[in-house]
Amino acid sequence: MAALAASSITGSGAQAVTPLVLGASDTFVFKPNVKATLIFNNVSGGALTPLIVGSTATTEPCSGLGDITVSGGYQLASVGNGATVAIQLDSISGYLKGVLTITGGDAMQAQLFEYA
Repeated sequence: MAALAASSITGSGAQAVTPLVLGASDTFVFKPNVKATLIFNNVSGGALTPLIVGSTATTEPCSGLGDITVSGGYQLASVGNGATVAIQLDSISGYLKGVLTITGGDAMQAQLFEYA
């Protein structure tokens, strides 16, 4: 299990960033008051469906629906080989509580960008 470190994107010009090749289970930290983007680049050779689970995510209020269960995590749609997807983390913040674990992305590259 590896920890996906955030790359802080500040200032101007090009900045070097290093992706993490995901294993069977990896972790990362979500900071609620920091804009962040999580990027998955599938170089695994086959389609994968990453799952992000927050250890303390249970339910979230949803206007017009009441509380919805988020404990099963945020399941991405199938990401084909050679495809790249990006997630604005504040858009799924209800899932991102506690220790965050990514599974189902074995051999994908992941990058976490934070914008100050």
